[in-house]
Amino acid sequence: MGNSKTIDALAPDGLRDPVRESGRFRLAFGAGSSHPFDVRRTGTAGQGRGAMDIKDEVAEYKRQRILNVAMTLFDRHGYAQTTIEMMSQELGVTKPFVYSYFKNKSEILAEICLISLTPSMQAAERAVAEYDTPTTQLRAAIEGVVLAVIDNQKSVNIFDREEKFQDEATRKVVLEYQGNLTRMLTRIVVEGNKRGEFDCPDVHSAVFAMGGIASWIRRWYSPGGRMTREEVARAQGDIALRIVAARDPG
Repeated sequence: MGNSKTIDALAPDGLRDPVRESGRFRLAFGAGSSHPFDVRRTGTAGQGRGAMDIKDEVAEYKRQRILNVAMTLFDRHGYAQTTIEMMSQELGVTKPFVYSYFKNKSEILAEICLISLTPSMQAAERAVAEYDTPTTQLRAAIEGVVLAVIDNQKSVNIFDREEKFQDEATRKVVLEYQGNLTRMLTRIVVEGNKRGEFDCPDVHSAVFAMGGIASWIRRWYSPGGRMTREEVARAQGDIALRIVAARDPG
């Protein structure tokens, strides 16, 4: 993949960033957004969204439009029943237009899967960087992950439902991302035990229980429900701190 491994191969705190290391995926989060883990196959080390010229921005917008339509169709019909022809018809373009940005339907699914994961990892990293104690870090991490799942509910649903269609390269990146998040939460809980903030004898089970809390949000959260997204996130943060028996959950 050329020089892809030179593009910030290590994420904060020494965690590997499998997306950047792979050099394979370009993550798109909507026009005008900016995310530190955006990956562009046409970019070079040190280039971010600000370095893109107008031509690149137009190409990125077109890719995003394809991804958005693909997510809608995958969500509505399922991956197996959705075709490139259906995407092109929805977009009002020809099939070669879609193929000029993605080599096949599998590559589109791969990018949607990474879109579902990256914001959660970013939320956890921000929590560790911005807060000083394990209690505040854990709350911020879980609340951030929950909000990321809610805000990317469609892509998260597709990621989970269509897991059997992921190719080997995608599964590898997904597993590494999930492993990074698990290790980050584990370090928070272990440090909380050391400082006396938590009383959690089974760290492994606690971390997996917290992961389950976040992953199931996608199934039951509804924007029109009785709780706002912020209230849901706060409630899940409370539950996480109860799992680790936080002495002062705040």
